[in-house]
Amino acid sequence: MRKQAEDWLQDSRNDLRDARQMAEGKKAAYIVLRRADPPPIHSLPKLGHECFENIPEDVETGLYRLNREYLTTRYPDAVDGPTAEAFTRQDARQAIQDSERIGQWIHKNIPSTN
Repeated sequence: MRKQAEDWLQDSRNDLRDARQMAEGKKAAYIVLRRADPPPIHSLPKLGHECFENIPEDVETGLYRLNREYLTTRYPDAVDGPTAEAFTRQDARQAIQDSERIGQWIHKNIPSTN
């Protein structure tokens, strides 16, 4: 099998694992706040600003940082191999910290549906 095909297969396995984990998640801010499906865009800062008026600087910085990773984490040919191997542990730690901070801020700023 070609290396490129192996890379895509590995990424598809990773995506499936991630999708299973996300299926256990809770609500999506866009749907709760806008009462509509999100538009077919991938800009986290734009989506954030469509949902919230005043985003703290650290949250906005995290949105921009995570947004830059979109293409490189979705397309193995953009990083010449499995995307899971294209980032350092520090990159991963930063993305996790950004995601946790953004998630906590969002959960504090959306109304409860319970």
